[in-house]
Amino acid sequence: MTDSLQDKIDRIYAALGTSVEKDMTRLPAEVTSTPRFLRIHQDFSGAQSQAELENLAYSLVHNIANLRDHLRKWAKAHGKDPDAVDQAVEECAPLQTICDLSNADKHGGHGRQTWSGRRPSLANVTRVLRLTTKPEKGSRVVARLGRIPRISGDGTAEAILTGEVVDENGQTVGTLHALAAEGVRAWEKLLRDYKIGP
Repeated sequence: MTDSLQDKIDRIYAALGTSVEKDMTRLPAEVTSTPRFLRIHQDFSGAQSQAELENLAYSLVHNIANLRDHLRKWAKAHGKDPDAVDQAVEECAPLQTICDLSNADKHGGHGRQTWSGRRPSLANVTRVLRLTTKPEKGSRVVARLGRIPRISGDGTAEAILTGEVVDENGQTVGTLHALAAEGVRAWEKLLRDYKIGP
């Protein structure tokens, strides 16, 4: 595998990594206590501005979408079918949406044709708490918010970067986090088919 392709794949996983915060101590709540009330404001953005969150979101989108060109170039250079790259996009609606988001951001809007047949856009980019139990019966996870959030149980807690992806009619297509994860899985399948990587 060429260094540039491996570098691109590494950047995708780095972008996925920066979209998730697993250390809850880095996300302290703002606690206001007076004799009359107790107020706890929990912000999972990690004090990042809206522009910073959107920058992380589009970094993730572009890294996933732009792998297409790198894979086509690699396939041509290694005697593989480059059309299999486009076929991977055509067979995965979430990957189509990610490619459309990237193209619209890059070109300042959608062209006449899109991969998904829609004109998706990204709205309400934020970071939210996701609690996940293990698949075993009886697994549990509890989050206790406060100056330092405390997590108990055998499950996991993480703050994930996400946003609402909507089409040109304002209809929800999905969430950024879920669409990105599915898009990466589609690329991973193609990489296995091409016998790239471990």
